[in-house]
Amino acid sequence: MTDFDTEFVPLALEMLNDDGCTVSVETYPSASYNKATGDTTLGSKTAYSLKAIPPFEYSLRMGIFSGIKQGQLVSGIAASGLSFNPESVIFQIVFDSKTFSVEEVKPIYSGDSIALYLFGLKT
Repeated sequence: MTDFDTEFVPLALEMLNDDGCTVSVETYPSASYNKATGDTTLGSKTAYSLKAIPPFEYSLRMGIFSGIKQGQLVSGIAASGLSFNPESVIFQIVFDSKTFSVEEVKPIYSGDSIALYLFGLKT
């Protein structure tokens, strides 16, 4: 763990807890995706109440995502204290009763540790 990790991992969580919007994150741990057909089978759901970055329009100048288009909505959650790994589970996020599928997840490192997960949203 670096000095940046010691400072920024808890800071990301603190800032989102103070200023983020409350969302429901619905994970599907037993979900599967069939590449041949493009079908996703979700299975059972586990929901978490978290604080998230309010959705904002993605700019290609950010250079973070490969599959997210200019103007598509993006959000994020703090990595600290999560009960699931956003990179390895299919999940949806609900903002003000509007459900978005998560298309691409990118970890944002503060050094050796992940401080934040950013992700593209699709309605």
